[in-house]
Amino acid sequence: MPMPAAQAPASAITVASQPAVRPAPEPVLLTEAEAADAMRVSLSIVDRLIRNGELPVVRFEQRIVRVRTVDLHAFAERRLVEAGDGAESQKN
Repeated sequence: MPMPAAQAPASAITVASQPAVRPAPEPVLLTEAEAADAMRVSLSIVDRLIRNGELPVVRFEQRIVRVRTVDLHAFAERRLVEAGDGAESQKN
């Protein structure tokens, strides 16, 4: 039986690598509407959180405000409720 043509060992075969696909970067500043969409709440809730000082904002002018994504994440972390720490455990 004839020998097949010379083949490179499997370990010597190289595959052209493709550049890694990176997700689009998260925006740094969000409008109030974008922050509401991100949290899946109404715009009036975001407005109330801002007025009460619970959600910090960057104010460019009286009516132009933006929410930093890091502040949005920090707010969510502060509001995180672990399993078993719900309303039942807060009742006296």
